[in-house]
Amino acid sequence: MSCCVVNDKTISSVLNFWSNSCGNENRKILNDLDFKIGLDILSRQKYSNESQLVIIGQIILDENHKAFNCNYKVNYKIKKSENEKFYYFKNENYSNVFQCLKAIDYIQYQINVSHDSEESPAYKILNSIRKAIIKVQPQYLKAIWG
Repeated sequence: MSCCVVNDKTISSVLNFWSNSCGNENRKILNDLDFKIGLDILSRQKYSNESQLVIIGQIILDENHKAFNCNYKVNYKIKKSENEKFYYFKNENYSNVFQCLKAIDYIQYQINVSHDSEESPAYKILNSIRKAIIKVQPQYLKAIWG
């Protein structure tokens, strides 16, 4: 399996699309993620100047860097120190829901290098984002249950 480093623009575009399309559902998703994964995103944001999207973006990028290092047996710099962040939020957005969902698939592919990758916080975050985006789409809302 090949792996590459995902750029900030792709991650920011996914996070912006999610934030703009899901509205009030975001708080519930973050609560669920904090509870299920133990990320504590909501309280971390209270005590720092970072937004929730920056914290989530950094988690995704860190996981991608770890996968890249594992796959190629290199030491691509994740961070110089614990306080330094490599993820910089950009005001990018996808205009198409399918482009956003494809980008989520792309990011998950880039972080999926081991048999337990699907248990990683980044993978779970992206799954939650995908589900939230799908659930607010008009076609999904109109679909018959069952």
